[in-house]
Amino acid sequence: MSQRNKNSALFLGIAFIITVLMSSTTFAQSGPPAYNWSGLYIGATFTGDSADLSGRVYQPDTGFTAPDNFDNVVNGAFGAAIGYNFQMGGLVLGLEGRWSATKIEDSEKLNFGSYRQQRKINDTIMIGARIGAAFSRFHVYGTGGMATTGSRILTSKISIIDGSETTVDNVDERIYGHYVGAGLEFALTQTMVLGLEYDRSVLNSTKADWLDDAGETTIFENDEIAIDTISARLLFRF
Repeated sequence: MSQRNKNSALFLGIAFIITVLMSSTTFAQSGPPAYNWSGLYIGATFTGDSADLSGRVYQPDTGFTAPDNFDNVVNGAFGAAIGYNFQMGGLVLGLEGRWSATKIEDSEKLNFGSYRQQRKINDTIMIGARIGAAFSRFHVYGTGGMATTGSRILTSKISIIDGSETTVDNVDERIYGHYVGAGLEFALTQTMVLGLEYDRSVLNSTKADWLDDAGETTIFENDEIAIDTISARLLFRF
């Protein structure tokens, strides 16, 4: 695990522990809170996403190997969320599903030969549970669940004569993993809520393979795909 992954895991672990402790403390208090978070909600989100794909290019027969990474590519996207909260005293439990029109892409030449790869991540879906503490109109929570996104790796050969590109491999698939995060919400009115949330999604590896000029099988493989997401949220409660 990289230092970046360790730092993110530590942050999320601390945030989740604090959320659970606050939930337990608030739940133990007597008397109903001034604002109730129970009920259905839908809303719009705007996310800033940063992707980190660590991997390598290698040839099993020749023994050639080299790192090939797709790091810190940032983009923003609009999305939507729907969920339901159930409040018991100061404890708030919930389920949520969300979709984001994520579109992260990068293109670079590989570490050998006249080849280029275009890598794209799009259409992120996250479904998970939430546990939080309500402080009247404020709500702090931890969250986690299943994450999935579209992944495409397009490999092309660049002509040394005119620079034109010919596709040699195209991997277009849906990949799955999990996410954990923490957030804060504030109820502007009885029906309108503003929120801010941070999530880290870790998705399973991807692989592409093709034949080079010498007919050798060449493989690009991601060890792990990690996406850090900060979301601004506008929700409407029913």
